[in-house]
Amino acid sequence: MLKKMGTHRCDRMEKLANRKARPTATRPNVEVKANLPWWKTTGAFAFGGGLLMWAAMPPLAWGWLAWVALVPWVGLIAQEKMAGHKPHRVVWLAGFAFMLANIHWIRLPHPATYLGWLALSFYLSLYIPLFVGISRLGVQQLKWPLELVVPTVWTGLELARGHIMTGFSMGLLSHTQVDWLMLIQLADLTGAYGISFLLALSACCLYRATSLLIQPPLPDRWLAVTGKLAPAALAVATTLGYGAVRLQQEAPLPGIKIGLIQGSVPQTLKSDADKARSLVLRHLELSLQAAQQHPDVIVWPETMWRYGMPVEKNARVRLGEDWTNADVQTASETLRGLGCPLLIGVDTFDLDFTPPKHYNSAALVNSSGKMLGHYHKVHRVLFGEYIPFAESLPWLYRLTPLTGGIKSGSLEQLPIKLNHVRLATNICFESTVPHLIRHQVNSARLQGQPADVLVNLTNDAWFWGSSELDMHLNCAVFRAIECRKPWVAAANNGLSMSIDASGRRLWVSPRQAEAVHVADVKFDNRHSFYLAIGDWFAGLCLLITSICAGWGAYRWRGLGKIPKKNGPRI
Repeated sequence: MLKKMGTHRCDRMEKLANRKARPTATRPNVEVKANLPWWKTTGAFAFGGGLLMWAAMPPLAWGWLAWVALVPWVGLIAQEKMAGHKPHRVVWLAGFAFMLANIHWIRLPHPATYLGWLALSFYLSLYIPLFVGISRLGVQQLKWPLELVVPTVWTGLELARGHIMTGFSMGLLSHTQVDWLMLIQLADLTGAYGISFLLALSACCLYRATSLLIQPPLPDRWLAVTGKLAPAALAVATTLGYGAVRLQQEAPLPGIKIGLIQGSVPQTLKSDADKARSLVLRHLELSLQAAQQHPDVIVWPETMWRYGMPVEKNARVRLGEDWTNADVQTASETLRGLGCPLLIGVDTFDLDFTPPKHYNSAALVNSSGKMLGHYHKVHRVLFGEYIPFAESLPWLYRLTPLTGGIKSGSLEQLPIKLNHVRLATNICFESTVPHLIRHQVNSARLQGQPADVLVNLTNDAWFWGSSELDMHLNCAVFRAIECRKPWVAAANNGLSMSIDASGRRLWVSPRQAEAVHVADVKFDNRHSFYLAIGDWFAGLCLLITSICAGWGAYRWRGLGKIPKKNGPRI
């Protein structure tokens, strides 16, 4: 019996030894490393990339840094093993810090919006570890080329970010290049996403070349470095060549003169009912200044006409029941004295419904106050113009300072017609949504009323002259190129602007100051491939990204599982 017990114990010890010796599956691409110099740690790479990305964006707007900003994150992707304990959490933390700094202006409207700032930063920061993780799957597991995987994944995630949860497309990597006119002409082929792809590709090539330079001397080192930089150099040269051709094809056509009125109205004053009529009268005074240059139309910022109007086509402007007779007479005389129609930002109400439907609108009115056309905002701002479930729980609106109950207009709205000119109007952050503006322009063309000029009405007083204004401007530059349409904007507290169809900023107002400008807008008849084919390029990148992520998720399921009783360990 003792002999049998000893044999059984030996068998158990042998099995235990074999189990310890058997190689176990580990989660891919993660390893704990100790005693590394700080500059080789995951945190150094992750936070270094975040710092470079922030410096490339407004307010610093050092656009040249965008060509190297992704290099530290590419270094994390190219490493065979990521250093540290749970390194993806470190990457997310770096992304969260970057997003907090990048979109800090969301906290400015009201103390309550600090929660929105934290929530949006948290959501956007998730794309950074997703970018690193999916790219590592492609490079380390599927063995795809780094120069293909990194720009593809980055571009695909930018497209996803522009659609998920109503979309957020401000601060794209490509937006850092608005000053390089020849480069960004590619946007009329691939949208802004194509330039982001180019910047990510260049970061990969720079990483490869730098890796060779820091190694011990090798034969023909400089030839090898040149070879690593060749794909980026070829891509940049091709892009610049395309841009040069498109710029040479410019043939500006006679257009119209558009007066742009920029008030300097703090958001708190705009919401003060007692001062609303003085606000309107001041904008009318500024409009008289613009009228001296005989514009064809004068444009006001978003919601600067503080009294609503019915939306029936032939209705007159309602000047407000609490106005004095003198105010009404002054406003009426000023309208008649302008000598041209007025495109105003106004809250409108559709009286055919009970209760009336409330819209954030742009309305074209003539000198007698008759409405000639209108546009209702389509893309409402989440937690700004509506709150989910607030129709059933209206008390939710009382928790914020923001307007509530705004309805969304139709996607198929036609441009506002002004004699022979068609004004494709958009409001506020709609200019940041490329697929929305593209749909608007295409819809008008298919209905036989092609747009001639894109007009944006916005109120940026919420953000107190912060970097939000610059990000908003950058989006407008790309919308003009993508659609090959001139772009004008009237913005309360800036930045108002006039941009031609090649993305040149012909005039930009000062911020947080009154401004009056009459833009001589030239039309453009160049064809835009982006209007015809849309986000085909970024969509293909997103498809490849999804395949890579799906393969990784499928493989991940089998790693680290407890082995079955009689089965092999996976």
